[in-house]
Amino acid sequence: MTVQPYDFRQASPGQTERRLQGWLARAAQRASQLSAQIVNAEITWKLEGVRQIPISQLAVPNNAVTMAIAVADAANRIWLVIPRTLLLALLEDFLGNSPNNWPADRELTELEQTTSQFLLAQTLVLALEQTWTGEPCRIRLEGEAPVRAGHARSDQQMVYLALWQLHLPFGQEQMQCLIPPGGPWDQSNPLGAEYRQPDPSPALRQQVASLVQTFPVQLQVVLGDAEVTLRSIAELQPGDVVVLRQKIGQPLEGRIDGVPKLRLWPGTVGDHLAVLIDGLIPEPPTLRHQYD
Repeated sequence: MTVQPYDFRQASPGQTERRLQGWLARAAQRASQLSAQIVNAEITWKLEGVRQIPISQLAVPNNAVTMAIAVADAANRIWLVIPRTLLLALLEDFLGNSPNNWPADRELTELEQTTSQFLLAQTLVLALEQTWTGEPCRIRLEGEAPVRAGHARSDQQMVYLALWQLHLPFGQEQMQCLIPPGGPWDQSNPLGAEYRQPDPSPALRQQVASLVQTFPVQLQVVLGDAEVTLRSIAELQPGDVVVLRQKIGQPLEGRIDGVPKLRLWPGTVGDHLAVLIDGLIPEPPTLRHQYD
């Protein structure tokens, strides 16, 4: 058992904060389960806590994406503040390129924005809806929206700040959730009720699947490779011959975004080089954790 220090200068959490902590903690646990059904990497969501802060202290990082979630109706919104590098890592894993570290920060393309919204809708947002214990209502992701511009009640001086910690195989990242007072989460809803299972959304899945199929990828054909020393590289001259390990009677290797996927035979079509698909390269066996 680990004893956590308590700051007696802070006010004890009120009824709304306790209700939010229970809801968001259950949602984090459910989001971990849903993530395992969509992405390849093992992702664990964990709620760190909920507290109130003045609106004036809200600070959205420049490298973050803000998305609005409607609870019951558009008048009751909460906002997610998500680091772009986290979204890019989830996108790489969803597309089959399991990252080993955090990708470099950059702007998301329109297709990546749509796909990232699909991932969040099918994990966190679905988990929020499934673990909601108030009056039955629809919880949906509205998409990117500025936090301040979208704040519906200008007279509110405080906002609830919830922090989720996401643990990935190569690191962890924090996601913020901003919740204004006065929504359905502020009402006297019973706690501990069984959550309902929402209807699936096959139309949304089909739409995103169609978009992903148009995502551009790079096909590379590897002629062969050879192991040489640095001295040999330094002494290379025009006219020298380097013998490759590739046999003449073996098909070439085709890589999709750097991942070996195809066996190919070289040829020509008109005045262009071309390749003939010979077959697929089998996927390597997945290495499981030693404690699994």
